[in-house]
Amino acid sequence: MKFKTIQWNIGGALIRDPHSDKTLDGSYNVDGLDYIVQKLKSVQPDIITLQEIHLNDHDNQAAEIARKLGGEYHFVSGKFSNSHLKPDQFLGMAILSRHPIKNSRTAKFPNPQLVIQRPNGELWRTHDKGVIIGEIDLTGEIIEVMSTQAVPLHRFFVDMTTSMGQAMCAKIQRVLLPKLPKYLIQGDFNIDSPSLKDFFPGIVNGGHEIIQDTPTGVWGRRNDHILYGGLKLLSSRVDDQVLTDHYPIISEFEI
Repeated sequence: MKFKTIQWNIGGALIRDPHSDKTLDGSYNVDGLDYIVQKLKSVQPDIITLQEIHLNDHDNQAAEIARKLGGEYHFVSGKFSNSHLKPDQFLGMAILSRHPIKNSRTAKFPNPQLVIQRPNGELWRTHDKGVIIGEIDLTGEIIEVMSTQAVPLHRFFVDMTTSMGQAMCAKIQRVLLPKLPKYLIQGDFNIDSPSLKDFFPGIVNGGHEIIQDTPTGVWGRRNDHILYGGLKLLSSRVDDQVLTDHYPIISEFEI
């Protein structure tokens, strides 16, 4: 069986005006939920992993996306931290699937509690990050699917190759180690590298990864990655013609 996936950090579903400077954080201030839904409709993925969805006690972007896709998608979502994009929202992650999602759970990574002061005087603090996990039955084959986001240590001037960065990777790896032989880990790892082998060897050496040579965001970094096991990769591409600050990765697998 072949199936298609999308990995996408949607940044609170905020998009930019096509004529704005895509490298400025302030450009991403337009409500783009319908735009994202239309992009997803054009791809028709079987499995969707999202990061930085907005949700609160009344609204959930994952639920809204599933509804606007025509109600054919199941979804699970988790709340992880206050949003730095909108003060009345929380940031979360989600998995959407054409097939039922079972045994879902969330886990947080250790938060290093870093604080820096930006040139404009604003204080930045590391937010809680983690993973949402679900098991999806594809024609009798169970796949463990994860949607994840790691702390952007580079924004706090921490190099992932340093002892602090490597220690953080070891802690993340313990949380992400798959429990099933067939698995798919998609997310914003906030590591600018074509390969994650040096950062998560316990996962990559036991399975496979998509070598990410192409930037996955407007700043030219390769932060978004896909790890998998027990599956055959057929194709993968980055769609850089979008108005979000991260680009979606569209892949096709066979089980």
